[in-house]
This record gives sequence, structure tokens and C-alpha cells, in this order.
Amino acid sequence: MRWSGWSRRWLIVGVDEMSSTNYLNMDQKKHFESLANAVAETLCHATVTLSLINAMHESSKEYPSVPDNYPWMLEKIWRISFDHFFVQLGTALDNTKNTASLHGLYIAAERYAIGNPELLSSVKSARNKSELATNTLFTKVKEWRHSVAHKTQNLDKDAFYQANKMSLKDCEILLSNLYASLNELTPSFISVYYVAEEDLSKISHECRVLFAKLDQP
Repeated sequence: MRWSGWSRRWLIVGVDEMSSTNYLNMDQKKHFESLANAVAETLCHATVTLSLINAMHESSKEYPSVPDNYPWMLEKIWRISFDHFFVQLGTALDNTKNTASLHGLYIAAERYAIGNPELLSSVKSARNKSELATNTLFTKVKEWRHSVAHKTQNLDKDAFYQANKMSLKDCEILLSNLYASLNELTPSFISVYYVAEEDLSKISHECRVLFAKLDQP
């Protein structure tokens, strides 16, 4: 495998030189690649947002006076970041027809893999990795996304938070599973794989610098 020259800020696309795309005609490949790129970018946006949330969390521990001195601003940034994160994950998990999601990618893959046991095996493995039907984390994400869109948590906030509480570690595990599912499919169909840039330290650094300045008298 090697890295390609194509990168969209934080998203890197690698080329799997061992795979073959002879299974798909040009139209199929174009459609599948477009769908896969959209899913990858959605996951990448979620990854970058989670990096920001983690950076704020760590900076708040290092400079505890900052949240006390700027509670309204930081609370709003925190909530907006989480809302954006859950919307992105919810988009990746959306089962609605014609949505650029993992579900849509599975459907396209199954259609293009008819008569090819090797490709069908890749689709099955990808579905298993995502565990869409059974993993409680996915269920919670869908609930959060629905609540962000329709404000359903306002009916009983305490009960909603208790039922759907997620840690930052849970979010990281979930994202990792989604990337694994995506990359189970794409090398076999279009010879590429995706990863959010490993060096997201700029976000952490800038957040720490900002908190340090806000901490000054």
C-alpha cells in the first residue's frame, strides 16, 4: 500500500496496489468511489470534531479556571461540537434510501458483487465490523442524532442523558469500527483505503494555547 497525493485537509486516501478493480465497469467504479469518498469525508469531519472535544477536555483540566471564567462561551462551543459530532456519525449510519452512508455503500457493494463470492465476502465482513444492528453504541448515536434534529431530549432531558450517555472513549471506539468497516470494502472495489490524518496535534496545540491565554489575568 502507498499514500496517494489526494488529501482533503485532514482526510488521506491510500492506494492498495495489491487489489484489483476489474470487477467493476467505469460507471460502477465512479458511483462507488463517489459514495465511498462522501462516507470517508463524513467520518473525517467526525474525527476532527472529536479531536477538538478531546482537546477542550484536556485543556480544561490543565487550566481549570478558564471554564469557570468563560462558562457560557465554552459550554456553547462544547454543545455545538457534540451536536456536530453526532450529526456526522448519524449521517454515516443513516439507513435512508439514497443517502451517502455506510448502508448505501453496502447496498451498492452487494449489487456490484452479485456472482462474485470474494466481493460478497468483503461486504459481509464489513457489515459485521460495523455491527449496525446489535451494537448499543450505534443505537445511542442514532438517538443523539435524532435528538439534535428534532429536540426530542427536551421532553425528559435527565432520562435521555442517562439512557444514551457515552464517554469520549466510546466515541473513539465507534469511529474506529466505522473506519474498519469502510476500509474492508474499498480496497476490493476501488483499490483505496481511507484514514483521518494521524497527526491532529495542531488542534490540541491551538486549543492549549488558547486556554493558556484565557488563563492569564
